[in-house]
Amino acid sequence: MGELQNPKSSEKIQFKDGVLHQGDCLEVMASMDAESVDVMITSPPYNAQKDYEPDWLSPQDFFDFTEKWLAESYRVLKEGGKAFVNIGYWSGSRKARFFLPMEFIRLGEKVGFKFTSWIPWVKGTLKAPQASGSGWGDIYGVSPFFQNGDEPILYFVKGKRKRPEGGNKHDNWVQWVKTPWVMPTNKEREHPAAFPPELPHRAMMMTSVEGWTILDPFAGSGSTAVAAVKCNRRFIMIERDSAYCELLTRNVHKAEATVAQKQTESETK
Repeated sequence: MGELQNPKSSEKIQFKDGVLHQGDCLEVMASMDAESVDVMITSPPYNAQKDYEPDWLSPQDFFDFTEKWLAESYRVLKEGGKAFVNIGYWSGSRKARFFLPMEFIRLGEKVGFKFTSWIPWVKGTLKAPQASGSGWGDIYGVSPFFQNGDEPILYFVKGKRKRPEGGNKHDNWVQWVKTPWVMPTNKEREHPAAFPPELPHRAMMMTSVEGWTILDPFAGSGSTAVAAVKCNRRFIMIERDSAYCELLTRNVHKAEATVAQKQTESETK
């Protein structure tokens, strides 16, 4: 179970409590039932000319694609469903760049979401954040380019919020409801932009309960799936890259083995 024998031809890989679809997220989500997902957590393409984003789009084409996948995410989310979108600050080129959070909020609300919160993710520690940026510009001058030591996580809600029976009380609720979220970046060497499993772990712990279904339409190395396994949530992952599908499969297997071992140790005590 969960083996990816031929990633170029495989379309669906089943795990104990989840599934990985290899393919285009628009096509896969279009085949899903409406209101079948509880929470969506993802880090989508930024169109920022990165090595892992070979399909450079014009700004308008990028906005059109973003609107389409946000609309499909909205359709498959249940009433009261939540969406977390981790993005960068800027996209485009030096001559024509645009502020990503503003565009994602605009497009998210256009398809029906209500933008609710902005969660800054400080990458590393507060004392030594892992800054990103192309350079300092006017070094030691008076016109530097400031580097970002954080990334935004945009939090959307579909319709009216719903409270699960029994609530969602856990030990970290009061701590995690406050921002910023401070955590190191993912040390995954085989994917250049994977967010740490701690990020989706917090998101799903704050907005779901055990047994609920989590969707990631740009699953990458599987951070969201790993977090879902450890949180006892069901998951639907979508990823078009065959190498990342293999990596995700290995990471989920490791997480499943770790959870199974802990359960065995708990039962033998």
